[in-house]
Order: sequence, then structure tokens, then C-alpha cells
Amino acid sequence: MKLRQLALTLHRYIGVIVGLLLMVMGLTGSLLVFDNEIDSFLSPELLQVKPQEERVSIESMLKTVQKTYPKLKLKQIMMPQEPEEVYTMMSGDSTSVYVNPYTGSIVGSRQWRQSYKGFLYDLHVSLLTGDIGVIVVATSGLLLVLLSVTGVILWPGWKRLNLGFKIRWLAPWRLRNYDFHKVSGILSVVFLVLIACTGVAMSYWNQSEQALYWLTHTPQPATSIGVTANGNDRPPLMLDELLTKANTALPDAKTIAVDLPSTPQKALRVRKKFPEEIDPYGWSFVYLDQYTGKVLRVDNALEAPLAAQINSLVYPLHIGIFGGLSVRILYVIIGFVPTVLVITGWTIWWSRTRDRKRMTPS
Repeated sequence: MKLRQLALTLHRYIGVIVGLLLMVMGLTGSLLVFDNEIDSFLSPELLQVKPQEERVSIESMLKTVQKTYPKLKLKQIMMPQEPEEVYTMMSGDSTSVYVNPYTGSIVGSRQWRQSYKGFLYDLHVSLLTGDIGVIVVATSGLLLVLLSVTGVILWPGWKRLNLGFKIRWLAPWRLRNYDFHKVSGILSVVFLVLIACTGVAMSYWNQSEQALYWLTHTPQPATSIGVTANGNDRPPLMLDELLTKANTALPDAKTIAVDLPSTPQKALRVRKKFPEEIDPYGWSFVYLDQYTGKVLRVDNALEAPLAAQINSLVYPLHIGIFGGLSVRILYVIIGFVPTVLVITGWTIWWSRTRDRKRMTPS
């Protein structure tokens, strides 16, 4: 079988098999490009407050939440990045509690899937079906790469460049449909492959991370850091004091989140972001002994090994955050392309199948 015939066969059947999934992934991806902005617009009573001159201590807010929700096991605190934003305290059961940074009062709470962002994220990443859905989505991403490669092989522009980018507006609808398919596909193929590859990498994060460290011959850092003090001998330091020590360790980086220790033997981790970093959440971390405040380890993203630097680009490349507003808008458009390709592709397949049936003697 010749390469072109093989590419046509693969292109046709892959498109028919995973077309609907690619449509769902593309459309939900488009809606998630501006997820924070849309979520804040839809739920201003939870996510926005009136800025004031002074803020209350983080420790007092944490105690308020723990007293109000005694059964919640808090695992992370997301810091407000703008004056009108709230603190978000998240638990292991996907409950988020929102706190006014100026009054310390609880604004409200909700489950992850009750939010615009949470529902769409779960649909986009796992089709709302958990680990099995993650595998299905990742496999569809790999098939999208293969679909893109076969589409490039079949692109008629290799024979005549102008034909590859031409849309025959006055031609019969079947030719116009084919032209829309080939032009939209070739113009978006680089972005589709990039988004698919980074999506697969995030679905299999541990495996892709290990592969990067292996390929770059970089030793992996320790995944778990224990404290040096005995939790039974002394209480943990105040959270505000620990954050002050983290700020001293990386004074030029902005604090994004605090990962609370899951056990008395675990360290507290502060996630920070330098202005030079592309990832909106940053890839710099400070690990602290929760009892003594001793800095146990500092991961500076600006001094990270090559594998870690590549890892830090995966998420920004997937969501289009790397090039400002114009690139984010482009990513919204790209998210609609799979729907266009699937509809026009199915139409091509249906019309050709119908023609073959008509030509076949009964």
C-alpha cells in the first residue's frame, strides 16, 4: 500500500472513530481559555470583594475556616493576585471555601464541579468519568496527532501550493466543503499538534516528566521532604511567619499558593512565580519545616535544570497563555477547528460513500 493510500485510510477511520470526542475536547478547551475571567463573571458574589486598605492575617482566616468547617481537611490555599480577589482554601474532597482578605469573613463555598471552571475542566480532561476518561482523552490526543500527520500528507498543496490554500467559493457545495476542510486543517495543524502533545503530556504527567529527566540526563529532585522537628514536641509556626520566611528565600517572586502539610511529618510548600516565568502559577517552590520555619529546599525556576524548564512550558503552551491576549483569542478559534474538520470530514466521507453505493450494481 502506497503512503498516500495508507494516510487516506488512517485519516478516514480515525476521524470517524474519534471525531465526536475531538469536538468535545476542542469546544471545552476554547471555553477554558478564559476560564478564570468567565468564572469570576458568573460568580462575582463568591470571587470578588471590595478592596480595602488593610488585610487580616492568613492565620486568622485559616482558623475561621477550620472552625466553620471542622470536618474539612484543607490542603491548599490559593492567594489573591488582584486587590478584588478572594482567598481560596481547598480541601481534599474538592470543596473550595472563599474568604474575604480584608475582613476575614467567609464569602461562601462550593464543590469543584459546581463551578463553571470545574465542570468544564473535568469534562475536558476526563469526560466526567475519572481515570478511565483521562486515558480515553489522552488516547484521542495521540490519535489527533496521527490525524494531523496524515492530513498533512494528503494536503493537495504539495503538488500545487496555491491549490492547497484555495477555496472555490463559486464551486458546487461538495467542492467548497472539501476546500474548507483542507484549508482549515493546514492552517491550524501546528497548533493542533502542539495542543494535543502538551495535553497528552499533562494526562501522563509523571511519565512525561520522568522521560524528560531521562532524555536530558538530569537527576530528579526528591518528591517528598520531611520536617526536621517532631510535631509532638511543639506546635507549627503561624502561617504568616512561615510565609515571611518563604518571601525571604525568594524575595523577587510572588506567592501564588500554599500547600499545607498533609501529615505532621511533611513540609509546608509555598508556590511562587517570578515575573519572567510564563506559567501563570509559577514553577518556583520553597519548602519549610512547619515547626521551626527552617528552609528545607528552594526550587528557583530561573535556575532550574533543562527538564524542569521544559516542564514549565507544557501548561502555558497548552492553554495559549504565552503570547498575550491575541494568542489566547487565537486558541479560542483553534478550539473550534476540530468541529469544523469533523463536520466537513464526515460530509466528505458520507458523500463519497453515497456515490459508491449509487455506482454499485444492485
